[in-house]
Amino acid sequence: MISGVLSWPTAVFVMKSEEVKAILKPLYDAMEKHYYNGELEKSLDYFHTDAVVVSKGQEVQYGKKQIAEAFKKFTEEHGVVKFARSNENFCGAECCLCMSCDVTLDTPKKGKQKAKVFHIWRKEDGKWKLFHDEYQICA
Repeated sequence: MISGVLSWPTAVFVMKSEEVKAILKPLYDAMEKHYYNGELEKSLDYFHTDAVVVSKGQEVQYGKKQIAEAFKKFTEEHGVVKFARSNENFCGAECCLCMSCDVTLDTPKKGKQKAKVFHIWRKEDGKWKLFHDEYQICA
């Protein structure tokens, strides 16, 4: 009797940073445009059905309904926020795309704030959707 583990070779298609950025930049631009125009529902179209938003060390929202409620609350507390990303890092494979960056939030009610952001995008119905949105507002 032969014992052992059968294994199949696996190939993972790793994408270059520039390739991932080329995919995600138009999605971020469109999502932010809808947000700035007060079109929250259209912004949420870019979120995966099973999306989570993680405010690191604070709270988590699951699904578009909870995320919409949290965005409305955030906008009430901060006003319409302008986002400026810097130090962007992109990576990806056929199963997911990732982006991490620093963000400056320019808020009418609370002034400028800094945050660290990490996103994971996954495909849903053939389209890239934001699956995991993690952020931490820095003191």
